[in-house]
Amino acid sequence: MTHKYDDDTAGSRTVEGQSAKGVLWVTAEMIGVQGTSFVVFAVMAHYVQPRDFGLISICYFAIQSLEMLILYNIATVAFRRQKVVAVEFTTAFWITMGMAVLLCIALLASAQPAETLFHAPGLADILQAMSGILLFIGLSRTHEAWLIRHFQYKSMSLRGIAGAVVGGIAGVLLAIHGFGVEALVGQQLVTSIVSTTLLWMVCPWRPGFEFSIPAARRILSFMLRMLPNDCVNAINQNCDTFLVAFCFGPASAGLYNVGKRVKLALQLMAGTPISAIGLPALAELQNNPTRLRAGVLRSLTVISAICCPIFLGASAVAPDAIIVLFGPHWTAAIPIMQLLSFSGLALVFMTFADNVFVLKDRTVWCLWVCVSYALLAVIALLILSRLHSSLLALPFVLPFAVVFPLSMRLMARLIGLPLRRLVIAIIPGFSAGLVMFAGVLWVAAHLAAEPAIIRLALLCGFGIISYILALVLLSRNTASLLLEMLTHIGRRDVEVTASPRAVSPRSPPQQRQAPGRAPGARR
Repeated sequence: MTHKYDDDTAGSRTVEGQSAKGVLWVTAEMIGVQGTSFVVFAVMAHYVQPRDFGLISICYFAIQSLEMLILYNIATVAFRRQKVVAVEFTTAFWITMGMAVLLCIALLASAQPAETLFHAPGLADILQAMSGILLFIGLSRTHEAWLIRHFQYKSMSLRGIAGAVVGGIAGVLLAIHGFGVEALVGQQLVTSIVSTTLLWMVCPWRPGFEFSIPAARRILSFMLRMLPNDCVNAINQNCDTFLVAFCFGPASAGLYNVGKRVKLALQLMAGTPISAIGLPALAELQNNPTRLRAGVLRSLTVISAICCPIFLGASAVAPDAIIVLFGPHWTAAIPIMQLLSFSGLALVFMTFADNVFVLKDRTVWCLWVCVSYALLAVIALLILSRLHSSLLALPFVLPFAVVFPLSMRLMARLIGLPLRRLVIAIIPGFSAGLVMFAGVLWVAAHLAAEPAIIRLALLCGFGIISYILALVLLSRNTASLLLEMLTHIGRRDVEVTASPRAVSPRSPPQQRQAPGRAPGARR
């Protein structure tokens, strides 16, 4: 005889298993799309000038902001309902499409004023061509929500990767044949067309012609409630691109976004395993204060041990990495990448703190930290706007000297620990990373005569070895903890618990990749 309890337990395990598979497929899509985008970006950078990348960055700043503010949350109401209601999805689809058409028209109309505002000749034509992406977002968003709601992550992930690959191939071929900025536009349009087409092919749901007024009211009400947070997210992710383009011009925006693109790629590489394993573990401990405190300290130690060598090492090898990956005409981006690597390290820790805020129902703290960063960045830019263009990343790095300690202090207060305990947890990985950083710089000075690609390979090898030795010498316990953590990645018991129980409110929608940007990662 089967009891109701047994049925509920079986159902819970089924949902948990589906969620675990979903995490794996979403992670695979993120890595596949971002990895493909980065490779394509690096290849195209050899053929396309910084100003062209800057123009595309301005266009994608507008498109991404409109998507985050208006289009993304429309289908969320239908997605959130416990029982799937077809008319909810149909209503969401038609509202999304209507909004997408209006936004597309608005973007077309504002193209010429935007060109004047940014003092960027040629921007209007590119913005008009890119505005069609909003229509493809409108055609895709509700279907994406339907697939997620029905745990069909595999289909959605595969079409995202396929779209990125096909669009990347098209962009590279156009760039090789000398099309310049047209190659960047072509890449984005082909990616949107292929991704949307495949999405409609793999999704069995089709919108009908029903339209529910009560459902529409719920959707619009939810959008209004989410608008303040979405505004802060949009500002937090895009204010740097906007301000650099506005104050320094498209060429500087292109250089800045090269450094930012590398930083976001490093954040993806370092943050994905941590989020997939650490967050679900904290979710299991959230009602046990003692175990939660221990879990936070352990997680911070592991994050520091994994991320410090990645970001500090990237800053140390930036002169060779920029030349090898993007070409010698991007050397002006070297100091930008060096500075942004330090901000990327701070962001990994702050994203972890965001997750703790969510677990303890303090999401408003995420909002205030975001607002603080945006205000400080604007003030810093106004003060430092006369600096040399090589330091144009500085106004967006300096605010972390305030918001990073603030985020850590709030997290310590929330879980009932003194701030010094968090600092002590971070010190081993950071100290070993600094030793590695200094060693790589010393070795680089003695390899100045070697070709860039050979020097980069030697420096990376030396950095890995020197970091491992430094970590073992400085903190054998941290080295053992890191080894234990790495051996558990990919094990079945970890996969089963890796359900998305908490997601930072800063987590933006999965989006198509733009050269110079990696939408979908925190700033």
